[in-house]
Amino acid sequence: MSGKEKKSAEACLALPFDGRWELWALPHGAPPRLRSPQGDPSNFPLTANATLALPSTALNCMPLWFLTPNADQIPDMLRLQLEQRGLAGGEGPDPVHAYRVVPQDKHPDRSLVLLTLLRDDLPPPLCRADFSHFEAAPRCLDLPANQYTLWRELDRLVLALTRGREPIFFQPLCATDPGPDLCAEIRCIHMSLAAQKIAPQNPSLTLWAGLEPAALELLQHEIGFPVTVARRPPPHLPTPAWDLTPHPVRAEKDRRQRARRTSAIVAASAAVYLLAVGAFVAHIALLKRSVEAARDELRAQQPAVERIRDAASRWNAMELALDPQLNPLEFLLQATDAMAPEGVRMTHFQIAGYKLRIEGEARPPTAFVAYREQIEHHAFFNGFRWERAEPVIEANNIAKFSIQGSHPYAPADNK
Repeated sequence: MSGKEKKSAEACLALPFDGRWELWALPHGAPPRLRSPQGDPSNFPLTANATLALPSTALNCMPLWFLTPNADQIPDMLRLQLEQRGLAGGEGPDPVHAYRVVPQDKHPDRSLVLLTLLRDDLPPPLCRADFSHFEAAPRCLDLPANQYTLWRELDRLVLALTRGREPIFFQPLCATDPGPDLCAEIRCIHMSLAAQKIAPQNPSLTLWAGLEPAALELLQHEIGFPVTVARRPPPHLPTPAWDLTPHPVRAEKDRRQRARRTSAIVAASAAVYLLAVGAFVAHIALLKRSVEAARDELRAQQPAVERIRDAASRWNAMELALDPQLNPLEFLLQATDAMAPEGVRMTHFQIAGYKLRIEGEARPPTAFVAYREQIEHHAFFNGFRWERAEPVIEANNIAKFSIQGSHPYAPADNK
């Protein structure tokens, strides 16, 4: 695996703690590693799997008892709680929230639920859409089991209570420094949680914020339960993860997803267009090659075609001599055979193409009429189209005639 691929596969966590933001690398199968602290999460160099631990000041934590042991009913009951507080059911979007059912054995007929709400007035640095996950910061800390923990988160002190290793309550405090006000606020929180049967009977406090010995002695004396000082362990990513993505981040991620989808559609359309153009060009090229191949074949076959054409011309030229129906001599023979032994004399015989012309003299004129009838009904001239022209009768009783006819093969005369 290359360095770039390894970096992209490595999770990272932006965590608020003790006046500053920390950026932790959480490689798989290796201990967490602290990178150079940054002043603002908006400037962090993030990997593809980046989580922002939201500070406690951006969250509202509420432990709630529900009179049901059925976990499937919890979402509907939480919805009713949000509507009763005026946080849901309006025209705007529902608040971003997450919850966890806390395991407990003392009250089997009830369920203890930790409800966490995200505030709407988040500062812009906490609404960076490059973070893939948004978590509650106390859940990313390795808190001591079954006791209170006090630490400084940015510029505020935060108090958390755990049942097992998971937080059951956390809240930023009003007091900023150890003193009577801080002790009184911790005692009030403990009494409130004890009244709700959430706090342990024998509480203790672990302090992660650095204190002077005099301040530590004051806390032990005023709070009334043991106080110890410990070094904070490295953070971790909680499981199961919560989804506390702010509404502006959701909107930006939706916009980016739509932009990526639009870009994918445009890219796919461009690819289809280029493929279509390429296919069309390839088709034109194949057609061109086919045409060139056909032309080459025609050029190669041209000598054979010319030989066949020349042979056909020669055979056509011999058609008049070979076909009795078209031989001029046969026409002359048959026209002569139709004459009577006496009275008709042929002076001119012409055949041009499909036209036949016979000129002659007849004495008496009635001999011409008999000849014309004979030739029009002759079997050889069957189908001929004849033009009936009257003869010219001269003074010596000689009729000069002209008989014209068209071969039945001739095209029709449309004139």
